[in-house]
Amino acid sequence: PVIQDSLNDFSPFAQIIFDSGYTPAFKTLSMEIKPAPEDVNDVFQTQPDENIRLIKRIVLADEQPVIYVEDYVSPLVEVSSPNWDAFDGNMVQFLAEALNTPLHQIQSRIRAASLDAATAQYLKMDTGTPILNVRSTIYTVDNQPVNYSKLCFNSNIIELHIVRIIRTK
Repeated sequence: PVIQDSLNDFSPFAQIIFDSGYTPAFKTLSMEIKPAPEDVNDVFQTQPDENIRLIKRIVLADEQPVIYVEDYVSPLVEVSSPNWDAFDGNMVQFLAEALNTPLHQIQSRIRAASLDAATAQYLKMDTGTPILNVRSTIYTVDNQPVNYSKLCFNSNIIELHIVRIIRTK
């Protein structure tokens, strides 16, 4: 079965995968502190030489890689000294607990893309395969960006859908 995710409401990846009949799992590939790319600095309003936490991970459904994620964590989060050893893959819950504040919204941009060679190895797919490329920013209730994610969804198994309201006069 295809894993379907509604873009209308937020649900954690693990729940979406489980609801689709699969067993979810997360695999952290790396966690490092390094200078961020320009697009990440733009989101966090950080300087080009400022170090940012980067977490690369894979989301699995029945051991099949379905999402490749690069999470960039805001320096605002690091000030709270979160216990990264306790990170279980649920970024939204982890950030809310680490910051001791509710998170307000996730803004995402979605584009069709061609899978690059580096990401293809993690998703176990051929280079050039069509994928869903998503850029998401998580915000606190006071509109502070705390996480910026670059995600590649395996479009062979994940389908995103949305309900749009038709405005009337």
